[in-house]
Amino acid sequence: MAIASPVRAGFDACERRGGGALVAGVSAGDPRKVVALSIDALGRPGPARETSLPLAEGDLTVRLVALPEGGALLSDAARSHVVWLDDDGAELASQPWPADDTGALCVDGHPARRAVPTPSPGAFVTVPELAAPGACVVGDVVWAADGSLRWFGSAARGLDAQAEAGVARPALPAAAVAAARPAAGAPAEAPAPALPAAPACPSDMVAIEGGRFCIDRFEGMLVDGATGQALSPDYPSTPNLLEITLAEWSTGRRRIGDVHARAFPLPLLPGWQRGRATAALARSRSGVRPSGYVTGLVAESACAAAGKRLCSVDEFVTACRGEDDTLYPYGDTFEEGACNVFRPAHPAAQLHGNASMGHLDPRLNRVRSAREPLLRETGGSPRCRSRWGSDAVYDLVGNLDEWVNEPGGAFAGGFYARSTRAGCEALITAHPRSYLDYSTGVRCCQDGPAAAATETESPEAAPAGSAVGPSGHLPEHPGDGERGGDHEEHVEPAVLGQHAEHAEQPHQQRH
Repeated sequence: MAIASPVRAGFDACERRGGGALVAGVSAGDPRKVVALSIDALGRPGPARETSLPLAEGDLTVRLVALPEGGALLSDAARSHVVWLDDDGAELASQPWPADDTGALCVDGHPARRAVPTPSPGAFVTVPELAAPGACVVGDVVWAADGSLRWFGSAARGLDAQAEAGVARPALPAAAVAAARPAAGAPAEAPAPALPAAPACPSDMVAIEGGRFCIDRFEGMLVDGATGQALSPDYPSTPNLLEITLAEWSTGRRRIGDVHARAFPLPLLPGWQRGRATAALARSRSGVRPSGYVTGLVAESACAAAGKRLCSVDEFVTACRGEDDTLYPYGDTFEEGACNVFRPAHPAAQLHGNASMGHLDPRLNRVRSAREPLLRETGGSPRCRSRWGSDAVYDLVGNLDEWVNEPGGAFAGGFYARSTRAGCEALITAHPRSYLDYSTGVRCCQDGPAAAATETESPEAAPAGSAVGPSGHLPEHPGDGERGGDHEEHVEPAVLGQHAEHAEQPHQQRH
């Protein structure tokens, strides 16, 4: 029997002194709460305990750092607050984290904090070595068993950064490290009350309309179905199109754009990905780069490989409008910047001098504007979430266009540079399922428990949003479906990726 997870995607874990692990994350039952629990050396979970760690609206990420004498430091991703936990995940103390960083412009990591939480609950210590101008830290500083503080980082010097491994021994009371341990013989804490059960959908999905269907919480990243290794989000996943793209842009990037654009290198492509057929599988994860350059055929087969399917247009719009049935995930009035859409910069215009050129350039989703990436990581727009009970779906408007299940081919939601205010109703129907460019991505759906119950009662009923015909197939050669072989028109490689920027069709609103 499957056991519902008490935490959502974005949780963190660290080693537990008593064996096993400590785990903390946003509660599956209440997105306003962060919970912690222990897992013993035999894999048995302890009770999930609520903590007082505050989170910004829509934030899902927490950090756990083990303490050498047991327990851990729990903080939010921005390190604005810290909670001291014992070895069972119970809260010992809670304090705001002083925001006195070095102000360094870090090439790697983040500006170092002068004040660091000590193993003693509720106490901080100032570390001179971390207060040096230009000091940056990669990851977290960690207390060692010998009482020293250790970290990896870098020292920013103008446009350069020097990698560093830091060790400090700040002055602490002799009993500071041991203070985090519960006193011997202390009475055991009463078991925490049971938390509400998670929705009856997989942990990476959100239940819509009481479980009529499930939808991925985040835009999809593609992994190799055989090995689980992440495929590059900047290149097509099928070998034929990958080689076409590399052949064109390895030299083509040196002929287009100004001197700065020509110096912009191609993104790294893992060596193992070349020269082999990969069966792409879609994964929904927080805080990762979603995969662009996805055809509708690959999107369909990648969802099927994950035991899911493409969403129908109605399912996509329903999930996007949320329980309040609004035009945008956050309400009925457009708010600039709430979702990653209608950005003033266009990546092709910046690299090529023309927004309509070269939409298979692997560099496009790496372009930055005003020091911020145009394409954000999944969940990177916390206001852009569609509320469903105590859960939410992220980025159904903006970031990447997402393929939906339409026989002629369609993608929905708009991408970061599309000039649209259609919100959840944005729909492009101008391209066949064999089409791809930098802005086309994937998100999957699945029949929910309510739909399954209905199907059991009425075996003749077709599953909601089910595709017509067999699941998508990954073709071996260009022309066998990948570039239009299953459609009337045949598209040459030179015009692959030429986006119909003005072909948006509003979906009919629900009543």
